[in-house]
Amino acid sequence: MVWKSERNCVSQGSQLGNRLAQLDVLPEVMNGRTAALNHRQRLTFAAMARFYGPLAVSDIFVSTVHPIVMSSLARNPDATFDLAVYGSVFAIIIFLESPIINVMHSANALIVDAGRYRVVRHYALLIVACSSTVLIILAFTPIGALLLEKWMGLGSDLVREATSVLRLFLVWPLMLGWRRLCQGVLIRHGRSAAVGWGTFSRVTVVAGSVWLMTAVHGGNTVQTAFLILI
Repeated sequence: MVWKSERNCVSQGSQLGNRLAQLDVLPEVMNGRTAALNHRQRLTFAAMARFYGPLAVSDIFVSTVHPIVMSSLARNPDATFDLAVYGSVFAIIIFLESPIINVMHSANALIVDAGRYRVVRHYALLIVACSSTVLIILAFTPIGALLLEKWMGLGSDLVREATSVLRLFLVWPLMLGWRRLCQGVLIRHGRSAAVGWGTFSRVTVVAGSVWLMTAVHGGNTVQTAFLILI
């Protein structure tokens, strides 16, 4: 009876009462079967550790990416110049990606069926399109140079290099938005371990690429460093 009631709540998402009921339902798809968990089920400390641990490790791995890349730039002959460009572009990218970051939280909180997934996905693509538009304006119009030179105080050489790097990031909002959407869906379905393994794979590729470029060429250019991040 409880299972039937919860299943009806999910299928009738157009009604307000059912939408409120869906907030207590956590669907998990495994082997083609759907199970429903709600807040009344007992949560043990061990279960919490298994769920939260991969997410915590994932964030720890992500925090190591930029120090790894910067360590290779610091070995360049013109390290001061390269690090200045990297820091300036990174600040802009963080600003542009800030609205996209919350796509994961929105997917985690709202997606309980295919209909809601489509709504969240379309809205995420809208946010991505807005961030991409701003990035295009900064990378291909004088507004970007004005921002870098007048507001951030960069010299003309730094402005030219930073602008060329920004143009490499045109695909970044879409890639980030899609990744955050998928991560939110995985977390919603209790698959936090998949998120952790995905982040571990990404960081491994970044670290391996940085090591290879440093070993072969003695360092990375700023453009190569950002391409590795993408």
